[in-house]
Amino acid sequence: MNLEELLREVERLRGRVTVIQASEARYRSLVELASEVICVTQEGLITFFNSAAQELTGYSEDELLKKPFSALTHPDDRQELAGKYRQRLRGEHVPPEHRFRIITSSKEIKWVESSSASIVWEGRPAVLSMIRDVTTHVRTEELLRQAREELYARVRERTAEREEAKEVF
Repeated sequence: MNLEELLREVERLRGRVTVIQASEARYRSLVELASEVICVTQEGLITFFNSAAQELTGYSEDELLKKPFSALTHPDDRQELAGKYRQRLRGEHVPPEHRFRIITSSKEIKWVESSSASIVWEGRPAVLSMIRDVTTHVRTEELLRQAREELYARVRERTAEREEAKEVF
């Protein structure tokens, strides 16, 4: 390869590097501006996450990188979530959507909904998850359920009263 060919090759590679850097910047913007948590878990540890993870959990970047995902999960949900994680890594079919609770740095319990899939991350098996806070939705569902139960109880009570009244007359 002569000097002229070498210079053309260097210019071609510089052009490719510029394209790759622009692509990486777009990707980073998409991930960082997402309102949902985007995270990658490998061998039970969180290996990648966007800033939404810090906002949801209250943990710093360093704290999240040192925690196993199970440490963020409510104790009552850990076993089921760990089972789904292992199934995904084995390539078994697991419904992508799952609702579970997490515990924040301030010990607040939040309900989240996760959409997850198996991926290869840096040459190793991993699980990619998009996680959104559904705490308000879950609490509203519970309030509606309670109101519905109270309404049905009142209807049953009122119906019984009317039946009694009919018998008296």
